[in-house]
Order: sequence, then C-alpha cells, then structure tokens
Amino acid sequence: MDFSDLEHLCLALLVEPGTEDDPQPSEVALELQDTFKEIMVDEYQDTNGVQETIINLISRVDNRFYVGDVKQAIYSFRMADSSLFMNKYNTYGLMNDAVERRIDLAKNFRSHENILTTTNFIFYQIMTQEAAELDYGEKESLIPGRIVEEAPSDWVGGAVELHLLDTSDTNRSDETDGDSETAGDEPENNERELDFIIQKIKELHASKKQVQNADGSFRQIQWRDFCRIA
Repeated sequence: MDFSDLEHLCLALLVEPGTEDDPQPSEVALELQDTFKEIMVDEYQDTNGVQETIINLISRVDNRFYVGDVKQAIYSFRMADSSLFMNKYNTYGLMNDAVERRIDLAKNFRSHENILTTTNFIFYQIMTQEAAELDYGEKESLIPGRIVEEAPSDWVGGAVELHLLDTSDTNRSDETDGDSETAGDEPENNERELDFIIQKIKELHASKKQVQNADGSFRQIQWRDFCRIA
C-alpha cells in the first residue's frame, strides 16, 4: 500500500456512498468537521484533486487556512494541480470581513534587497499566465523586509553576480588542446558548474568578509554560511 492508496481509502471513508460524482460528507466526515477547530494546509500549490476533496469534506468554509506560492509549484508530475491555488488566489477577497480572504505575504525577511530586486526583474520577464499560470507584476513582487544598515566596508553583501559558463563542444575542444587522450576525461557540465561554485566559495571564505548575524551584528564569514541552491 502506497501513499496514493491511503488517500483514496481515506476518501472512501469521507464520501457519502452514492455521491461520488458530487462528493458529500459522510457521517465520519461530519463528525470530523465538528472535531477540528481549524484545518491548516501548507504548500497548497502542490495539492491534488483527491487531497482537495478530503480537505473540503472534513472542514467548513470558515475554518480553512491555506499557505502556498504558485512560484514554488514543483509536483505536477505527481498530479498536483496548482490551478486549485490560483482559483482561490484570483477569487478570494482582500477585505478583512471576507469569509474567504486572501492575505498576501509579500515581505521577504530572508534575502537582501539586491537579491529580491534581481529576482523580481527576472520574474517580470519570464513568469506569465501561459508559462507559469501567473502574470508576475508589481502586486506579486517580493518586498524587502530585511534592511541592512551601517554595514562594514568588507560586508559580503552587495551587487548580485551572474556567471554564465560556456559548456559548448567548441569550448571543450579548446580546453583539451586537441589531445585525444584527455578528450575522454572532460568533465560533465554539472561537474564544471560544481567546480566553479567550489572555487567561488573558497575565494569568499579566503576573503574573510563579514556576514550579518540574526541580531544584526557582523562577524567573519565561516564555512557554515554557504549554501548552494539548485
């Protein structure tokens, strides 16, 4: 029995027999509706139709709380349906008295404003309704919540760097200088990328630049401060 089997067995318990085409709550589901004060769903953009039906059957209209971001939808290959998220995003009200209310958490406290400015710039170009189910505009943009004040001159932050590695066959041939014996030992593209990243990390660590602690103070950069996001 896998996770999908568990989902469908759960659904069978919650749907009133004979209402499969328009699922209505069974006695079990009605009892659960009275049991749960709130139903909270994280990563809602990766919810599928079965999970959505389960949520609806065990909750009421006024006690569902969803958290999600369609920009992070990655499980369509597992039948996740991000249109469920977008339907609520486009129809829920913004007023405080709305029963089904949308609250935009636009402020980002993790990243420096330079990173967010760059991210917004890229998303403005590539995130459209056709490509990503969302037209990324000003109201979808990330707002800096973390402001670095009085940073030291050797602070690691600053302008965002973009590095493009030439992995073309022509460039590879040049690197081997025509040596047929070493041509078969050429690194794969991901190995070349990893090597570049490793060298950049070593350079930053050797520079002894300053990073900011959670309390706002600064200290010298350490190995634990580095993170590669793929």
